[in-house]
Amino acid sequence: METDVNIEEVEVQFKKEGIRGNVPAGTYLIDAGKRLGVRFPIPCIPVSGEHYCSVDVESGIGALSEPNEVEREFFERSTGVFGNRLACQARLEKPGSVVIETRFIEDITEDKQESGTEIFESYKDRFSALPLEQKMSEISQLEAIALADTIGFVLNAPYTVGSKVTDILANLSMKRDSDEMAEKPHDNGSTEP
Repeated sequence: METDVNIEEVEVQFKKEGIRGNVPAGTYLIDAGKRLGVRFPIPCIPVSGEHYCSVDVESGIGALSEPNEVEREFFERSTGVFGNRLACQARLEKPGSVVIETRFIEDITEDKQESGTEIFESYKDRFSALPLEQKMSEISQLEAIALADTIGFVLNAPYTVGSKVTDILANLSMKRDSDEMAEKPHDNGSTEP
């Protein structure tokens, strides 16, 4: 019995990085970026409301999920405008084409790496000061985030493997073609059978 699996895809373009590719519908923007090679230099800390993945959606905003409570709260505190989304919260839900403008600078200096470490240390200090019940709540939230990331990785793994297999097959085909060309006798203009 054949089953026809039709996975809807969304075309995503990260404008500043010059990267474009297709990802399955249901993928979070941040995971789409990771899959296509876009790295967000400082990880978000959702449990404390710290996000470093704000992006501008230049076109195709209708393909994204509606802003959730986390995004609404974040952009109320900042200078969010229409088209601003958090890549860790916005999901590509409908087929189409989306153009994203990232806000971070790609070069990560040592100072920025230290600031990421400082953020982590600050979070650890705040976590240590929490009552036990809140610590357990935050741990549960972190486990849910880790589970979501794991599921996203597992769902995207077949695409990564498929891409590698295609590359290997293309290389084998090119090698075979070049070997066949090398084995062919060169035509020197004679008409002998």
